[in-house]
Amino acid sequence: MRKPLTAILGLLLIGGVVSTATGRMSQAWAAQAHPHIYKAYHLLRRSRFLVNHACRNLGGHRAQADQQIESALNEVQAAIAMTHGALPAVSESAEIGITPGQHHPYIHDALQRCNEARAQLAAASQDFGGHRTKAIQHIDAAIAQLQAAAQEPPCT
Repeated sequence: MRKPLTAILGLLLIGGVVSTATGRMSQAWAAQAHPHIYKAYHLLRRSRFLVNHACRNLGGHRAQADQQIESALNEVQAAIAMTHGALPAVSESAEIGITPGQHHPYIHDALQRCNEARAQLAAASQDFGGHRTKAIQHIDAAIAQLQAAAQEPPCT
């Protein structure tokens, strides 16, 4: 009785390892198939994190930028879903690039990330059913709001 049970457990263990490896390989393949979309996803998630940690009092521009970034993220997620790709895990840290004397460093960092995300989407090889184009439109609107927010007086 013990040998068949050991053999079954061994087969289940091997099956689990193969299944895990296959799942990771399919995620890696999906990311490799559309690297610009996945990179844009990472950049937009980071932008949203930065905007949410910026000064709250920026003439409404911060809140409007956040809405546009969220809409762009939704479009990129839809593009990833079209290719049956899994959303990658994103690490969010509070570290930002600060230039001495710069007002609203979180806004400036988010602006840089949005510009990078826009460039990644522009470089993508497909439109993903229009989701890429819509995401770029939302990013353009977010960039305009972030530029306006950066012009607001320093927070007190």
